[in-house]
Amino acid sequence: MRRQILLLIILSLVVLIPHSQKKISSVNYQNLYKYAEQQYNRVTPTHVSDSLALSAYQKVILLLSNSADNDSILFDSYVKSGILKMSEQQNSAALHDFIQSIQLFRKKKNIPDSAFFKSYLYAGSIHYFLYNFDSALYYYTKAEDLVNAKPLLYESERLYNKLGVLFYETGDYVKSIQYFEKALSIVELQRPKDVFFIVNYRNNIASALRKLRRFKEATIIYKSLLSYNVNKQELYHNIGVSFLDAGEPAKALTYLQQAQYNSQGKYNDLARAYITLNQYDSANYFLEKALSYHVGKSVSKKY
Repeated sequence: MRRQILLLIILSLVVLIPHSQKKISSVNYQNLYKYAEQQYNRVTPTHVSDSLALSAYQKVILLLSNSADNDSILFDSYVKSGILKMSEQQNSAALHDFIQSIQLFRKKKNIPDSAFFKSYLYAGSIHYFLYNFDSALYYYTKAEDLVNAKPLLYESERLYNKLGVLFYETGDYVKSIQYFEKALSIVELQRPKDVFFIVNYRNNIASALRKLRRFKEATIIYKSLLSYNVNKQELYHNIGVSFLDAGEPAKALTYLQQAQYNSQGKYNDLARAYITLNQYDSANYFLEKALSYHVGKSVSKKY
């Protein structure tokens, strides 16, 4: 009789354990997701809080990836896991998460299209960093399709700037200007205005104009940005290079010498200006400094 009772108890446990584990898993993923969100949304995030958030999101993904429940939480966990990995330069791992989030949409079809904007944007950015420009353009174009459907989509200006940079890098300067101007038009309407991005996007437009040899237009834009006191030294350098490329080395030196920072590029441009002015001793001096700077940087990377 006791053996029968024991056998019944064992059979009951066998039947009940799967249901009990399923219930615990459900509670676990909800608590884990809530904890991940708390760490991710900290006002002042740290490396530790980001690591804790990433670990929790990955556990949520593990619990939900083979489940039909809570696709929106699974999707959000993939995206935020990818963003956190990007911040740690784990680009390949981050790309995997963004692709998984996109594939989830294709399978489930119950997540709004606009939610996938970041997945496309960041997947494109990673491919850009990896010099996969064709793939970057593919994902940026997917993101742009979403913006065209919903023009007020958050961070659309970032997409336009990234497309501008991509076309700039591939030599299509006319198209790059078109996208930089789109990005600029959005930030200029925002209140309060973000001066940093206004300067950045206008600077990008000027740099593309310089590549098109429209030096006067580029110089006018660069000079107009000096009053913002944002990236002022870099602007002095850009103005100097514009005059240098336009064949005005004396004016170029006036601005290059005001750029109060050291870089191999700055030394090379100073040397170029002095060569054009037939001042070869000065040119040699800055070429030596450029070489020394390059060697110093190369040595420091080894340690």
